[in-house]
Amino acid sequence: MPGEAVGVEKVSAPAVRVLERIGIPREARQAIVHVREFTKGVPAIVDNNHPVRWGAVTGVHNGHLENDDELFDRYGQERSTPRITVDTEAIMMLADVLGDVGRALEEVRGSAAVAILDDREPDRLVLARR
Repeated sequence: MPGEAVGVEKVSAPAVRVLERIGIPREARQAIVHVREFTKGVPAIVDNNHPVRWGAVTGVHNGHLENDDELFDRYGQERSTPRITVDTEAIMMLADVLGDVGRALEEVRGSAAVAILDDREPDRLVLARR
């Protein structure tokens, strides 16, 4: 809905069961669904599963980052929850803080393909890769 924040629903389930367990509201104009094979951030901790939300930014990421912890330190930011350890969160944090996904991807070391929604631009879906 216009003016409303992006909704996030996470489940830890095999890929064939994910769509059975989530509900996409009829009025939704965009949706991102992601099933991950993890490289960092154990899926048993639901906070690590995608989509990842940090501030006004919600998104998913395929790839592996080498400097996510370093980026949180450099920018003086905290993780969104005490349990989250997934590298994806660094991209969402940078996209929120810097206000630009392209600039965010310039800061990370590693590989990344992302899909991002930003509450500040509700009609825009950003797809990018590094």
